Amino acid sequence: MTIFLGDWFHSRTTGKLSELATIQNLYIASRKNEYIGKSWSIDRRNPKNAWLYNFSAEGITGSKSIQPSTMQTKIRNFIRLGFLEDSTLLPLKWTSLGLLWSNSVKNGEGEDSNLLYKMIIANSIATRSFTHTNRDYDEYPNEDTLVVKKLIKYLRKNTVISYAKLSDLIDGDTSRVGKNTSYWINDLIQSGLFIEKIMENERVYSLNAEYEPMIQAIEDYVPMNRIRAKEIIAYPLAIGAPFREGLITIFKQYASDNLLEAINTLKNINISDKLIDERILDRTIAIQRGRNSGWANDIKSLYDYKCAIPGCDAEGSIFIEAAHIMPHRVNDILRPNSKEDLNNGVALCMSCHKMYDAGLFTFDLTGKIIISNFIYSYEAVQNVEQENVQRILISSNKKLNMGHGRNQFDGHYTNYHKEHIFLGE
Repeated sequence: MTIFLGDWFHSRTTGKLSELATIQNLYIASRKNEYIGKSWSIDRRNPKNAWLYNFSAEGITGSKSIQPSTMQTKIRNFIRLGFLEDSTLLPLKWTSLGLLWSNSVKNGEGEDSNLLYKMIIANSIATRSFTHTNRDYDEYPNEDTLVVKKLIKYLRKNTVISYAKLSDLIDGDTSRVGKNTSYWINDLIQSGLFIEKIMENERVYSLNAEYEPMIQAIEDYVPMNRIRAKEIIAYPLAIGAPFREGLITIFKQYASDNLLEAINTLKNINISDKLIDERILDRTIAIQRGRNSGWANDIKSLYDYKCAIPGCDAEGSIFIEAAHIMPHRVNDILRPNSKEDLNNGVALCMSCHKMYDAGLFTFDLTGKIIISNFIYSYEAVQNVEQENVQRILISSNKKLNMGHGRNQFDGHYTNYHKEHIFLGE
């Protein structure tokens, strides 16, 4: 029986997008002189390695501190997923796309951040193959056990796969203690390549046509013995990388112009190169937003030129901006007039607007405000005690001001922001 039918290996680590806030903080801390050159993976129980407790404490987000064991698990996980380079020595280093992701978060580009997050994971899981004897991922991908490719081929023929069937494919023939189905499903969904939905009271999974170019690239992938999985994960856009064209097509469709400019710097790097200068990657800058002045004035008038955040007292035309809930640059085929739709707008002060576009908070159709852990990330806001951030924190779980004549927000737009821009709770 092939490994595709019942014994999928998994490292049994998983994480939400918001957990990368901890990694960002650890990344910064790892550049301190007292940590450089040390191994983050050493035995935490050895008294000589007490410094690990200080280092892991640097990853705190809000009031959530972490222990060395959790710190080590998180770093291993985001190496596996393709955000960090595969090394046990500090300082931590981003992969090429990992650095672009970090810069997008830092520059307040929530939509770019979410797109990069999905494609980084998609690139990583597409390389995974394994053997019964190694009980680990293969160093060189093996055509016979590229399970994501095989799952894509299955769905090309069958359209959907039930939870029961997928669970059987992943765990049906295993002799190990514990199951890997939940870990694999989490990775598949977070990659953006697969969609979970309910049909006839049953969970089923299908391909996400939104990312068809990447799906097709994985389906066409034939491993080459000279290219290791870790190289594909570290340099996914380099010449010779197997999913390069699929990723570039996706980025051309959905990325901002500034992200595309940064991505173009990676296209001339060869997959055999071992080092990439981070300076050539640090080019994702805040997008200069273009707005229709008539629409903007109407939105601000609906709110009497006051910020909609309940904890914010900003008011007046010089401080208040009209913010699109679904970004201005999105071409929405379901709502062709979305750019001018008053239901797709909310009045925010400049700082709240910036944090909203950065994905640091979102709100649902009832106006309930939901905060992301990234609001505590040093890279994103530097100091959570500052008034700009406290306005959002004290408004958590409170209702946003709806504006005149509005009973609730349009779920089409608020769901887009939550799914494509918000960085997660």
